[in-house]
Amino acid sequence: MFLGTEFGEEKNYSEETAQQIDAEVKAVIQSSYERVSNLLKENRPILDSLAARLEEKEGLSGEEVKAIVKKTKA
Repeated sequence: MFLGTEFGEEKNYSEETAQQIDAEVKAVIQSSYERVSNLLKENRPILDSLAARLEEKEGLSGEEVKAIVKKTKA
């Protein structure tokens, strides 16, 4: 089962509509990928600081994460 359909089930739309759906899905995925990639790049210093702290300590509280983010942004 994929997207609510069974294998072998006939689609009730044209090939042209299927291509439009595929193009729109691809555009949404590409846009989302680029947005997430940019967010990760912009916040890399914070992520590196969190990773370094997590290497020292198994877990972090919310307050510890906030402090690391605040310190790294400063």
